[in-house]
Amino acid sequence: MLIVAFSGCRSKPAGSAPAQSLAQVEAELSRKQTKDASYWELCRQKAALLADLGRKDEAAAWFRSLDVTAAPAVERWRIERQWAVLARGMARFPEADSHLAAAVEAAGRAGDGERKASLQVMRADMLISLKQLPLASQLLDEAERADTGKLRPFVQHYRGKILWKTNRFEQALGPLTESFDEFKRLGRKHDAAVVAISLGTCFYRLGQSDKARAAYEEALRLAPEDPQLAVGHLGALHQAQRRFDLAAESFRKAAAEAAGVDEEYRLMWLSNLATSLISENQWDEAERVNRDVLEREERLEGSLGLDHSRVNEASIAAGRGDLPRAAQLLEQLLRAPDVDLGAALDASAMLADVYARSGDAARAQAQFERALELADRSQAEVKEDENKLSLLESLIHLHRRYVRFLMGRNRVEDALAVAESSRARLLRERMNLPRRTVTRLAEAQYRAIARETGATVLAYWVEPAGGWVWTVTPSGVRVSELASEDALRARVDRFQAAVENREPEGRGIGGKLFEALVPERARGAARYLIVPDGPLYALNFETLETNGRYWIQDATLAVTPSLDLLAARRSAARRDRSLLAVGDAVEWDPAFEKLVNARKEIETVAGRFAPKASRLLMEAGATPDAYLGSRPRDYAYVHFAAHAMASRDAPMESAIILSRANGRGRLSMRDVLRTPVNANLVTVSACRSAGARTYSGEGLVGLAWAFLQAGAREVVAGLWKVNDYASPKLMERLYAGLAAGESPAAALREAKLKLIAEGKFADPYYWGPLELFAGALPY
Repeated sequence: MLIVAFSGCRSKPAGSAPAQSLAQVEAELSRKQTKDASYWELCRQKAALLADLGRKDEAAAWFRSLDVTAAPAVERWRIERQWAVLARGMARFPEADSHLAAAVEAAGRAGDGERKASLQVMRADMLISLKQLPLASQLLDEAERADTGKLRPFVQHYRGKILWKTNRFEQALGPLTESFDEFKRLGRKHDAAVVAISLGTCFYRLGQSDKARAAYEEALRLAPEDPQLAVGHLGALHQAQRRFDLAAESFRKAAAEAAGVDEEYRLMWLSNLATSLISENQWDEAERVNRDVLEREERLEGSLGLDHSRVNEASIAAGRGDLPRAAQLLEQLLRAPDVDLGAALDASAMLADVYARSGDAARAQAQFERALELADRSQAEVKEDENKLSLLESLIHLHRRYVRFLMGRNRVEDALAVAESSRARLLRERMNLPRRTVTRLAEAQYRAIARETGATVLAYWVEPAGGWVWTVTPSGVRVSELASEDALRARVDRFQAAVENREPEGRGIGGKLFEALVPERARGAARYLIVPDGPLYALNFETLETNGRYWIQDATLAVTPSLDLLAARRSAARRDRSLLAVGDAVEWDPAFEKLVNARKEIETVAGRFAPKASRLLMEAGATPDAYLGSRPRDYAYVHFAAHAMASRDAPMESAIILSRANGRGRLSMRDVLRTPVNANLVTVSACRSAGARTYSGEGLVGLAWAFLQAGAREVVAGLWKVNDYASPKLMERLYAGLAAGESPAAALREAKLKLIAEGKFADPYYWGPLELFAGALPY
């Protein structure tokens, strides 16, 4: 049985042979009537030949001239299917779907259940592009019930696409991998290549860039005759890594391959090319490319990329110094109805920049504030990951521009307030939490945080061209400059590699990082509250060196995601001594082998609590459902001794790995967020439980932030691999300090200092992974 997937319909305009064939078909048609058996077959041949000759508009007009309702049911579904493929290739998605719906209905009337199922799968793919996911899923279910097994790899591919379209990237890998393997087994290389692209997209969203690149390169090997998807997606990888020259080269190649074949992808690659060229200040070529995209998009009904292309147009004008033209274009876009939210935010921020460059600071600030109001009052639900990523990027650019604007005018305190309010806003967006209006704190409130905590606050803001660190004390706010994002990332990555690999040169790198990150006027305090940004979220500041000592030996440090969120939560510590401990899980996945000392760690921790006030969930009883049903809010301390996995670009996929029951063994971040806790401290003694990806503006989003959001006052979580031998010792001393009345910050520091003093586990590799995250005042 033949099934035509849209992604498989790639053909380049042909030469003279199709022209001769077209003349022959038209001659035959002139002698036929609709009642003739071959008439409708010739009609389809004519449309196909017109399309092969690059005359797609004529092919569409030819279809419209036909009274397809007069065709027999068998011919009707064939005509409608071919029409749908043509419309899809011309980026006319609603039209394509209407013809697929007609094809499904005609196949049903013809009594061809197998063909109907095939067309339902084909339409499901179209509906995914139209974001009608429930109906797409319904059609896949119906098709699968009628399928004899031949459709399964297609069904699994589209089920995987539905999952990643709803941000469930890790879950999508299973059906996508099954589809890919089956297509390869069947020798359907092109179909396997298309699935490889979907797999690469999931890996990319999960932050696994190497696996994404491997998947795209595999697609190229499987289908070298149709490289545009793989090449274009490789360009997206380069773009994300700010390698704009390589990105532009890839987008050019992909757009050229898509020309005359798939208008949707051609426009997408060209739009991405224009963005890359703008980033490199190549205004002439950017304008030429963007004009091509605009002219086509303006003719397409409901084009999703039109607003962004108009922002590009204004960006090119501004880049060339034509500020009046840029302002006119942006003002016009913002007045238009139903503007895409991400485009509107980009336009608002850019317009403020244009006003500032024109010397009108007051108007610029007013425009920045209007843009923030737009972000706050928007109630639209952004569910699709592509849209959410676009929105987040727009918010990031908005805040970066506003902070730069304020710092350029030496308004240090105002810049800090904007930076901190952005962290709260972006954190909620990334974690799919309900939107709330974000209020901005005054300088006095930040100084009050420093006074209440007894800490010197270091709030970092990392930008591509160089950022700032604000030092906040009870007496005031000062600012110092930072190196560029790339420079800081290189230093942090090199330092972290040295720490995690126990390389001796790590100490020297740590000393240089301390000099670069901690302003001289801020040194010498006994207590610090760190608000990291960018690559600094991967860094445990305690492991830095000053005067030949680790910084932890001189000061107590804690991290918070946002001063604004911290200030909004004020609660006294619970006085009761109750413990919920979960871990020593049964191994069910070879990737997460049994932790040999987890039971010992839990029993050691539990020894600090009265048996009646403790609940231990271990071995087969340490399941996600057991935790969720244990009323975690009833306990003052919650402790996990288990593996954890942190999903980078999809933090909601992060999870603690527990024992498997009822088909699941992962306590996901979604589970954590919907299960209230009221604990003084949640400890996740696991590898990379803090998270695994730095998101601009809101930081390392992972299980630590999820527990803070769920109600924990403080969280201890791991930034890198937690050693299974050092961890029990560290936990024993942490809980001994808590039992003695110490704060979590003080108890954790003392536990680490004892490991350093004893020598065997003195290297930061052993004590550095675990970090304290503060979520309430006082901490």
